[in-house]
Amino acid sequence: PDKNLFAGLTVVELEPGTFHVKRRIFANQAHWSDSQNVWVLESGWVRDFQDGSIERYQKFTATALPELTEPPSYFNREVRQAFQLSFRQLGNYIEELRLAGFDVSALTVQWYVKIAFPLIAPVSMLLAIPYAFRVGARGAIGGVAVGLAVGIAYFSLARLLEAMGGVGQMPPPFAAFAPDLVFYFLGMYFFFKMPT
Repeated sequence: PDKNLFAGLTVVELEPGTFHVKRRIFANQAHWSDSQNVWVLESGWVRDFQDGSIERYQKFTATALPELTEPPSYFNREVRQAFQLSFRQLGNYIEELRLAGFDVSALTVQWYVKIAFPLIAPVSMLLAIPYAFRVGARGAIGGVAVGLAVGIAYFSLARLLEAMGGVGQMPPPFAAFAPDLVFYFLGMYFFFKMPT
């Protein structure tokens, strides 16, 4: 990346309406020419396709690729993980990737999780109150065991739903907030069943 070189570069041009391969270009190496503002491809070939069959095949020693207009800075962008970004940064990053044509389902789920995850604190307190009054003969060990079981169940459900939302099986807001809602309603149920 710091030398603005590609090795084994393949560029595929698609038909806009049908998404069939129109042209495939391969180069053993490509470098950015600052003077011409183009990528220069070295030692490769071009294949043009028509109706699924090869129409033209041509080898080259060096050629410019004016169709590839993205400068090296476009390819040198850092791939960032959702947990490394703030809520606002992640929202901007999602918008950048969406405009570039990428599927942002998984990142969108993580964006909603940044709101939903802190809500587990009041939800877990709501779950803990009924158990604090029902300790009785089970004692502190029983309370700790129940707390661990609830925590494991919450994180298991949260990760399952995040994965399902990330692959488009459910809407991202639902995937992020469903664990909080499930445990909120469980907490309310146990709270109202608590002996007075």
